[in-house]
Amino acid sequence: IDNELSVYGQLQRFNRHALPEHELKIRLNRFLFAKQAYDKQCVALSGGEKMRLSLCCLMVSDSTPDIIIADEPTNNLDLYNIETLTNMLNKYSGTLIVISHDSEFAQRPSLSKEIIFKCPACISRVKSEYALSVIGRLAPDDTPLSGQNDCAPI
Repeated sequence: IDNELSVYGQLQRFNRHALPEHELKIRLNRFLFAKQAYDKQCVALSGGEKMRLSLCCLMVSDSTPDIIIADEPTNNLDLYNIETLTNMLNKYSGTLIVISHDSEFAQRPSLSKEIIFKCPACISRVKSEYALSVIGRLAPDDTPLSGQNDCAPI
């Protein structure tokens, strides 16, 4: 988010498909930005508003990254925007790493509950009831710390 821009100006920056103005404003409304917020400077946005605007910009750009790392993505979001975020992530086909204390969000069916560590000497699979758990580590040369064909637990 560029703090020098307005909410609408920020969204225009991501408008790679040259969507018309009314389409951009419809999308802002879907992310709970009312007409009076279009000219609001990004520097004045709350954490939740910045998260919503970031998600809106990603949807407008239609140019998704290969990996998304989401650290506590539901913080500062209301229930409607958590659902919007969940729907967006359900459609995402890249690698997704979620760090969350929101167990309801982390247990959404679209989030993989399996982490696979691969190295020349081993492949470790760990299933977790949550979307992310730290479960193993490798030595700097990628050999398992245990010296066996399994990565050593932490």
